[in-house]
Amino acid sequence: MIGERISELRKRKSMTQKQLAEYLSVSPNSISLYERNLSTPDDETKIRLARLFDVSMDYLMGTSDRETPLDQKEKAAFLYLKNLPMEARTELEAFLRYFREKYHL
Repeated sequence: MIGERISELRKRKSMTQKQLAEYLSVSPNSISLYERNLSTPDDETKIRLARLFDVSMDYLMGTSDRETPLDQKEKAAFLYLKNLPMEARTELEAFLRYFREKYHL
């Protein structure tokens, strides 16, 4: 899963594998191996990737579909929504991501 996320995030940032390799001080072949899930970056590299792409480690590792952790205001807003069906929560989270991107928040 991490390979797909690295590839997706790299492309979203309009970076080539070579550019990402230079940023991380690894070979372009390493990036290719990461993206094909044939190798896994070490922990320090994962941290650098998460910072570069401004995503949480959970998102990078594929254990969450939330790109960033909830901040305190979002946590408070979601408290009263806890009884929503999962589909509704997923839609709401998608809308919030769209809203943040649209208004550069």
